[in-house]
Amino acid sequence: MDLKFHDIPATVKRSVESARDLGVFSLTTHSIGGEEMLKAAASIENRPKIWAVTVLTSQITTPEEVARRAKLTKSCGIDGVISSPLEIALIKKECGKDFNVVTPGIRLLKVNDDQKRVATPEIAIKEGADFIVVGRPILEAENPAEAAKNIYERTLIK
Repeated sequence: MDLKFHDIPATVKRSVESARDLGVFSLTTHSIGGEEMLKAAASIENRPKIWAVTVLTSQITTPEEVARRAKLTKSCGIDGVISSPLEIALIKKECGKDFNVVTPGIRLLKVNDDQKRVATPEIAIKEGADFIVVGRPILEAENPAEAAKNIYERTLIK
């Protein structure tokens, strides 16, 4: 569930409870919501996995800011972060290899769109991404099923 919760702690907590009750596997929140909000989200028993957005891939930022938000997220009990492929190695170094990184901003080649911090699927996987999010390269392809299959095959670890 990619709704990117960002509200007062009580509202985010109720949102996580609702997602749990619906059987949601994972959901997103914004790290910018701060410590109290993140801890409220993480406090729910039997909750979905929670991924906190560090900084949107459409924004320019510093690696230090992404690492700061990732460390805050981890300290609050959140399962992992959503971050561009450019910061994966730093997050893994600062938060540990077991801290999950979900990586959007996956592009197959250099394109000029609204995403600023991007990389190929191969680079994201090599850097240590636990999950990659591939939107437009599949959704905007002439044959989305074939595009997904090709991405999968080119990223298989041999």
